[in-house]
Amino acid sequence: VCTIDEIGDCRLELIEFGEHARIIPNIGSSSSEINRQIYSHQPDHEPPRPTLPPFFTAFVASRLDNPPHIWLNNQTNLTDRSTKESKLSTDNREKILQAAFTVLSRMGYQNTSIKEIAEEAGVAQGLIHYYFKSKQQLVLAVLGEVCRVMKLYAVQGEAGARNAYDTFKTLLKDNRDTHALYLQLIAVGLHDREVGAGVLNFLSEDRAHIEELARQVLAEREVDPAPARGIAGVIEAAVLGIMIQNLVDPNFNADEAVDALTAMSLSAVFNSVPAAQG
Repeated sequence: VCTIDEIGDCRLELIEFGEHARIIPNIGSSSSEINRQIYSHQPDHEPPRPTLPPFFTAFVASRLDNPPHIWLNNQTNLTDRSTKESKLSTDNREKILQAAFTVLSRMGYQNTSIKEIAEEAGVAQGLIHYYFKSKQQLVLAVLGEVCRVMKLYAVQGEAGARNAYDTFKTLLKDNRDTHALYLQLIAVGLHDREVGAGVLNFLSEDRAHIEELARQVLAEREVDPAPARGIAGVIEAAVLGIMIQNLVDPNFNADEAVDALTAMSLSAVFNSVPAAQG
């Protein structure tokens, strides 16, 4: 039974029955009786035909000539709705992550609550729990965004290494809050296993990228690539040290420190060759 329209106390129903179709006026109990009679007949029996008033006949004819659009059968509408819901979901998640970053940077991990993040984002606490099951999961998602901003590897070889150092100098000026939160989460990870696993994952990925760059540069210089892993560990440590000094010492010259690191890594270390055997 498909209801196609309502007028006053009447409802028009299209009853599909085999190859036959009937328009039934649903008026009080008589409509129910008619429906029962129609459903009780087999397709080869002719059901009773109710007499329709003239205005019903004209109305039904117009609706059958111009059938109403039913959105459930309209795949375009379904796709549009799904796209809008997906965009809303993405927007909500990004809004929550931005609010979490802001509150964590301002108040620190220990003093930040889901309630305060919800207030900053302008959403209900329940919506945050819908996307992130715990405070740790939310913090790890924020850490993922922080690490994405901090990744420096767009070019390979020596050109890639120099580009990474130049980008690092820019981040030291423009992303102090990002570096501060990252260092804070490293400290949190020393006591929180879940956060610590996320920090370790990023550190491992970062060192692996630096090691790969070091291997490429060593290969360009035609020297032994074996020291690449050790070099990566030293550079990672130097980068973290520069971040800390840049945050706590207002007189620290970050550009000077990065330039020195560049010279040490590319000139002094990578240009060295094994001692000649006598």
